[in-house]
Amino acid sequence: MAAQYRALADCFLNGAYVHAGEVVTFSGVPGPYLDPLTPEAVTAFYNAGPQATVLVRPQWTGQPAVPAVTYWRSLPAMPRAGAGPRWSDEAFTQWELVGLGRGLPPIAF
Repeated sequence: MAAQYRALADCFLNGAYVHAGEVVTFSGVPGPYLDPLTPEAVTAFYNAGPQATVLVRPQWTGQPAVPAVTYWRSLPAMPRAGAGPRWSDEAFTQWELVGLGRGLPPIAF
């Protein structure tokens, strides 16, 4: 099955305009404006790494936009091995997927 996504905002994808709320099949690296719907899409979204969630709104249509079901969430910063206190520059943040990607291991970024 192909990777399917729901557009979170109006965007230009695969050479065409896609309206917020439309379901599209896409085989490239998904951006934060796409919400994965299939296991293949979740895998591609996870492999793309943490991305800031976009402002969910339609630009070209009056169609209501629905917030993402699957998105990245930061976990509290953790100190690196042998580093100073948690507030030092040596801390790093882990990111986990919420929604369909729940259960995949967090990614340090």
